[in-house]
Amino acid sequence: MNRKNLPEGWRWVNLGDLGETRMGGTPKTNVSKYWDREEVIWITPEDMQEGYVNFIFQSRRMISLVGLEESSTKLLPPDSVILSTTASIGKVGIAQVPLATNQQLTGIVTNHLVNPIFLAYYLLHLRNDGLANLGGTTTATHINQGSLRKLTIPLPPLPVQERIVQILQKADEIRQKRKQALELVEVIARALFVSMFGEPGSNSQRWPTGPLNDLLSPEIERVNPRAAFPDEEFTYIEIAGIRDFRIVDVKRLKGADAPSRARQVVRGGDVLYSMTRPNLRKIAVVPEELDGAICTTGFAVLRPRNPQDSAFIFEIVKSDYFTDSMSRLAEAKSLYPAVDEAQVRQFTVIQPPGPARAHFGAVMDRLSGITSLSRAYSEISDAVFSSLLTRAFTGELTAEWEAANTDLIAEQQALHERLPRLLLLALLAEKAKRGGQSAATVLVTALMKYVFLLQMEGGAARRRLYHFVPYHYGPFAKELYSDLDKLQDEGLVRIEKDAPEDKTKITLADPVRIDEAIAALPDEIKQDVATIIETYGDLDHNALLNAVYEKYPTYARKSRQKQKGRTSK
Repeated sequence: MNRKNLPEGWRWVNLGDLGETRMGGTPKTNVSKYWDREEVIWITPEDMQEGYVNFIFQSRRMISLVGLEESSTKLLPPDSVILSTTASIGKVGIAQVPLATNQQLTGIVTNHLVNPIFLAYYLLHLRNDGLANLGGTTTATHINQGSLRKLTIPLPPLPVQERIVQILQKADEIRQKRKQALELVEVIARALFVSMFGEPGSNSQRWPTGPLNDLLSPEIERVNPRAAFPDEEFTYIEIAGIRDFRIVDVKRLKGADAPSRARQVVRGGDVLYSMTRPNLRKIAVVPEELDGAICTTGFAVLRPRNPQDSAFIFEIVKSDYFTDSMSRLAEAKSLYPAVDEAQVRQFTVIQPPGPARAHFGAVMDRLSGITSLSRAYSEISDAVFSSLLTRAFTGELTAEWEAANTDLIAEQQALHERLPRLLLLALLAEKAKRGGQSAATVLVTALMKYVFLLQMEGGAARRRLYHFVPYHYGPFAKELYSDLDKLQDEGLVRIEKDAPEDKTKITLADPVRIDEAIAALPDEIKQDVATIIETYGDLDHNALLNAVYEKYPTYARKSRQKQKGRTSK
């Protein structure tokens, strides 16, 4: 994007100015104490979907607090942006709960300047080119942390960020539903297979078994592309061209640019099976329109002896049983973790009678019509979302809305900037109201915990106003102290400072002005404040700390009380 073209009120900001980046790590796998207690979620890029802002991660492994403390991995608070910076560059997610990551992921703990979901969508927008270029070379396999912090972000005012997020999330929701519909069709196909033949690994229906090769044609067509296509283009299928069990991308090559070694010719209905261990789930049936294409030698080309067996063979080789078995065979090869075509062909599989297999294939042919329609809708929603994503960060998407709401944006921006301090005042005022006083005195430790609990349990805005880290008295946000100083300068609170955190006292100084100030708070935040004080406001100092430690142990790991084995009085 041309820097000169940013809309009025937008600005370019380095990512490093929008928060702290924290690269993850892996506790030693041979140290049992790091893994024996499931206390902190620990994720890897494999737990994240490609092409989406992930809010829920597919699988979760847990580490212990000791593993978190003694390894290079770091705790990420809720609403941290998670970015894959080594493997599968450009996968993006948002932490819903405190978690840790491996070294292939970087966490971005955002500050008050940016909506974390806005940042996540921008990183998703860059996944195809801008992010990979941060590695410094065209063949980079990781993003340099220093370069990541220098990545420039087109940053509009917060109200505009939130408007963009609303639009993108609605479009993304439609895209997700289309994808889920497509996945449902695939689930139906799998369920149909199991209902007819049972799980292939258990063979509960006692079908005859034999090598997969019995179902395959012995014909293997090979050509030397340079000799076969000296002056013309041909279609070339690579492993990277398969996604979600179908061929989504092919190359058009000229004979002169083709590999010199012989390659296999594929026919419509062939099943392509990737033989390298990281890609054993790269499996697809060749559609008729790719009949005669050439494929890489990384595929085993499984051509059914009977064309109607294509669907049956496809379901067999994409089953967990087949994949796990091939993975173990590949893992046994230390130099190059892959299986060879003979191992694939000779693997023992169930072999129900031909008519049963043909019936399954016929049903799948009918189901393919629904699949094609679902896929077409999914591709349309993907295209719409991609267009919106591009327009969002040039200002085009919200230009009319911004022009029509200039005063509202300015008003909301001012509120956003003051929101953390208004929240502190609201908590202090609610505490005093609950105690039947005009200006109750609250320990800063308690105020810190009320804010933390509101952010963890409140149902209002997702954007966190403070970023908490584990410290001597549990969750701690240093920004809260500077906001209290500003409130004191404004004559709204009095601070009686003492060195220990649990001794500093805060008192409201001007209840009338405070009531006027907090009237501007959104109703949902006022409700969250009332709920938190109602739930925790009557707890004494020790009971409040213990409640936080018990509910959120990851923030208690540096607690002085925990280290002493008791709570200080």
